[in-house]
Formats: sequence, structure tokens, C-alpha cells
Amino acid sequence: LVERGEKKDQKINDSHHKELLDYCLKNRRSRDSVEKLKYLIEQQGADVNWQHDSNTTGLMWLCFWNNVDNVKCFMEIQTINVNLVDNSGCSAFHFASRYGSNLVVEILLE
Repeated sequence: LVERGEKKDQKINDSHHKELLDYCLKNRRSRDSVEKLKYLIEQQGADVNWQHDSNTTGLMWLCFWNNVDNVKCFMEIQTINVNLVDNSGCSAFHFASRYGSNLVVEILLE
């Protein structure tokens, strides 16, 4: 019974990780999405470092879309790993420097 409970909890946690990544993808321009991100991270336990099948993270997509407010939100999380890479070997820094802005690059470097 304990094993089943753990697996069930793991599925719940996985769904929150996926929801966080999906939210980053779908709400790339939303300025008021910081509260939703904080809720998913702080209240639902979504992992900011969770990687999709292609190993992309929410932070990578936020950098790609140049969403400064949400990048700042992610960077406030102590466990954030800006050095994770996707299947192409690109990190959030690569996304920010290629598609984002100097401000996003500066935020990542802080």
C-alpha cells in the first residue's frame, strides 16, 4: 500500500512539473503570470528544474520568450539550475543570449 501511495504522489508531482512547464510555454507574454508560477512552485511543489522529453526547462522557454518578470521569479528559487542543457546542448543562458535580451542575460548572471 505504501508503494502505491508513493507512486500516486509521484504522479501528482509530475503533473505539477508538467503544468509549470506548460504554463511557461503558453503564457510567455503574460505579465501577471508570476503569481501563478509562484503558486505552482511554492504551493504545489513543482520543480523549476524539471525537464521535458527534449530536456528543455521552463526557464529556457521564459528566456526564449524574453519574459523578464517570470525569469526573475524563477531566479528567486534557490534550487534553480541555470546550467541544465537541452538535447541540443543549450542552456537557459544560450536561449537568453540568442533570443532574449541583455536584461535577461544579466538576470541569469546575477
